[in-house]
Amino acid sequence: MRVTLFVALTVAACLGAWAQPAETLTDGSFEAVGEDGLPEGWRLTPEGAASIQSGDAPAGERWLHMVKPEGASHTLAYQRVAVKPDTGYRLRAWLRAPQASYYSLVAYDARMNTLASKPTGWAVLEDWVELALDFRTRETDSVISVGLLAYGPEAHWDGVRMWEDDSVRIGDLTPAVNERAEPTAVERERGFMVFGRKANDFVGARYAPTRWDCHTPIRGVCPPGEFETIVVGIHALRDLAGVRAEVRMFEGRLSGPATPPPIDAELLRVGYGRQALNSQAWVRYPLLLLPPHGVDVAAGDTLQYAVRVRVPDDYAHPHRLLAVDLRSEGARTSIQVIVDVPRVRLDRADATFFMYYSDSYLPEEMATAPMQAAYCRDMAAHGMNSVSLYVMPERATDGGYAIDLHHDLRYPASDARHSLGMAERIAQMQAAGLAGRERPLILLSGGGGLYDWGAFRDPGSVRELMRLGGTLGWPPLLFYMHDEPNLPERVEAVRRTYERVYADIPEARTVTAIGDYGIEQVGDLYDVWIAGLSAIDQELIERAEREGKELWAYDCRQRGQRPEFDRFVCGLWAWRAGVSGVGQWAYYAEEALGRTGDGGWEVPQDFDGWYMMPSEDGPIATVGWEARREGIEDYRALCTLEGLVAGRADEAAARGRALLARARAIAAVDAFADGPRDWRYVWEYQFAPDASARAMSDLRLEMLDVIEQLQGR
Repeated sequence: MRVTLFVALTVAACLGAWAQPAETLTDGSFEAVGEDGLPEGWRLTPEGAASIQSGDAPAGERWLHMVKPEGASHTLAYQRVAVKPDTGYRLRAWLRAPQASYYSLVAYDARMNTLASKPTGWAVLEDWVELALDFRTRETDSVISVGLLAYGPEAHWDGVRMWEDDSVRIGDLTPAVNERAEPTAVERERGFMVFGRKANDFVGARYAPTRWDCHTPIRGVCPPGEFETIVVGIHALRDLAGVRAEVRMFEGRLSGPATPPPIDAELLRVGYGRQALNSQAWVRYPLLLLPPHGVDVAAGDTLQYAVRVRVPDDYAHPHRLLAVDLRSEGARTSIQVIVDVPRVRLDRADATFFMYYSDSYLPEEMATAPMQAAYCRDMAAHGMNSVSLYVMPERATDGGYAIDLHHDLRYPASDARHSLGMAERIAQMQAAGLAGRERPLILLSGGGGLYDWGAFRDPGSVRELMRLGGTLGWPPLLFYMHDEPNLPERVEAVRRTYERVYADIPEARTVTAIGDYGIEQVGDLYDVWIAGLSAIDQELIERAEREGKELWAYDCRQRGQRPEFDRFVCGLWAWRAGVSGVGQWAYYAEEALGRTGDGGWEVPQDFDGWYMMPSEDGPIATVGWEARREGIEDYRALCTLEGLVAGRADEAAARGRALLARARAIAAVDAFADGPRDWRYVWEYQFAPDASARAMSDLRLEMLDVIEQLQGR
């Protein structure tokens, strides 16, 4: 807000000296240069920031080079253009940005207030990339300014074009899928169609089911001791008011002499988030899994529910029937859901699956001891077998340092989190089944700055924590030694801390998130390398093995809004790459989910959170969070099948090996090498030929069938 205002005031002060605006954008390729060496027709701010360069230009011979002077917040090149009121326009420009920052293509109104913008997000663009902004003027607009805005130290611009196109639409542009749905007379009368999808297979907000969708039985597959999320959709044929739903055990059976015992079943409503195409247009997408609450559904929209089931460990029946009861404006119907229960036992994951989780990012009222215990249970229920532990137990004393297990020294005594020390936090994790003795726990102790996590002051503190851990039955500790050593000053900090604290404690295992530069400089000082997904390829895997390092993977670009990514990375890819750990930044959203006036939940429209939203009723999952559990079950099924086929030559083993080969063909080790430059671009990110929920579920179903044969149950 403050930055935008600064730009508006700075530029508006210059407008009085301008001539009448051009009828069209002029010299967008920066070929015409004035006596001052600057492009004609353009205004530049701040002064002295721009020059014209030649060669390697995507449009013409020259391009605009903007360099941010010391003390400036941004650079901006802009040109006034005459426009028609209430008319659509398309604006294009080529950008190259050698250093990471935010860049944006902007249309300003006559007072230099933002009319429309298309930001890149945090990006490094080593090659020319064309930015696009489609927008509409308002009824009062007759003049706008086209702006090239950069917050980074350097930006290269070229090929700026704008043309009128009144077909441009703004607002909610969610596409309608299968517009020619063919409802039956019964469906027309009640006002909606009903359909089902496979595990975590959510559809768009304006998806209309085909007759195949409606006729296919709604069913899921869930072995004993596991979870499954079955999707039920309701497509509105007219405006529906107050749609409500609930799930119950159906008193019937598919086979056997009696109704089977119940299973755990929870019904959740899918809340749609909003993906901004630019500041004027967006599409809706499945985002949160909310407690059910009566909602209105507009004609043409689709309401979705997730039936989250868990089958007890000792369940001995092959099926369980559920019913989802729906009602709206007096119309009622019940949908039958079949849960198949194959008699298989999946091996426990031999990799560490964890989330980065720090209560310092949570609103204080959402970080109480009961809430944090609920978060631990939620992580364990979603397949995690470890977690990061952000806590400061090292207290300075007159004679040096001492360990305080019962207070988190990052917080003042007035903060409730102060009383949740390392002992209490690990006890919460162990009670939830999140921190067993077989998986390490990443300890990020408080340091002196953002990248100083793990910077203990005294080697005695590390020795004492390791001693206490053995006495108290803690998981093995991984000591985080500074974060992301990707700059010379961070590398030097790592070396100093290693010599001061860890050099004489070889049994203390160290870890950090690390890239190529850090590995070259200080990789030998760490036991575990947590590499970004885009850095992992066969060469890095072989290097880690050669140097005796554990290789883990993590990502920080996703926000839980693209479930096929989360399932794939925790499932097929983790198994294929053979990494020892998979993590994600981060578990929490930094704001609590709010209530609507009628007691429902208010879904954030421009979601910038992570995988879970805290609420007064407990953690609220994103669809991506649910998918990570599905991926971990895929991983466990692959590992189980791999172990079962080893050394066997029968028909079932041959079929199992064929399925494993199919999985390898889908998941390349370097699948993420061309990853998105920023989280806003995850929608464009293609990482596998077919990693859809349906394809993954079909593959797992075939694997479970073979596992059942090989286990002989």
